[in-house]
Amino acid sequence: MLRSVTTMTQDDRASQDGIGPARHATVYECREVSVVYRTHRDEAHTVLDGVTFDCQSGEVLTFVGPSGVGKTTLLRLLSGLIKPTSGSVCFEGEPVRRTPQGVVLVFQDYASALLSWRTVGRNVALPLEGRMSKREIDKRVDDALSQVNLGDWKNEYPWRLSGGMQQRVQIARALASDAQVLLMDEPFASIDAITRAKLQDLLLEVRRRTGLTVIYITHDIDEAIYLSDRVFVLSGRPASMQEEVEIDVPTPRSQVETRELPEFLDARRRLHAALRAEYSSEGAGQAP
Repeated sequence: MLRSVTTMTQDDRASQDGIGPARHATVYECREVSVVYRTHRDEAHTVLDGVTFDCQSGEVLTFVGPSGVGKTTLLRLLSGLIKPTSGSVCFEGEPVRRTPQGVVLVFQDYASALLSWRTVGRNVALPLEGRMSKREIDKRVDDALSQVNLGDWKNEYPWRLSGGMQQRVQIARALASDAQVLLMDEPFASIDAITRAKLQDLLLEVRRRTGLTVIYITHDIDEAIYLSDRVFVLSGRPASMQEEVEIDVPTPRSQVETRELPEFLDARRRLHAALRAEYSSEGAGQAP
């Protein structure tokens, strides 16, 4: 089995390079994080074990791994929905005790994330209501819908939109609320391949324009490489970091040309090898 990786923080890299660290250049820091649940029989079940990584401002960081390994648990930690059993999770240097301001979750189940009785515009406006004037809300909603190419659909209802369009509404809602960080839990997994490619490109374009930080969960290795600056393999029972792959693929990226580049193919080989090593170790002690 591959060893768990130890990740340098941005401050470590800056110190190594002889450069003073930028304030809050590191958005998230996780140090030796473990999560243990109690089963209905009051037995301890360890989901995550000693997870350590950091995420830099403006970075797209992706986690891949087998189903049920604990990737969603990790996002719940980052969002403050659960607390670690041991270790620390910090956002901009402060321990995470609740969802940090500027952090927004984007779910795979877009239909449940949107309110069917509200128009597209009113869904996007939801987190803004009570915080600012109607005029300011309308401006933010219009700007956000324009960024995801849904300006003409403001007064429609979610159930009249395709799955890909509904997912864009979720992204628009995050943009309208001044999101700094998107935590995305397999957001494009249930969408057809053509629409998924368009949404991947949309996410990269929004990130380029806004400087968003994205922490992304997927089972799709090619998607992970295409979107990311770094990819982590999370695997094992309990799960730990098994491999970190820096993605040296040039930007801007193209759905056709990028996936044929030697750098892309090399990253794919490394990630497949890491996952194969995990599956091999799991099956080694099992009877045929």
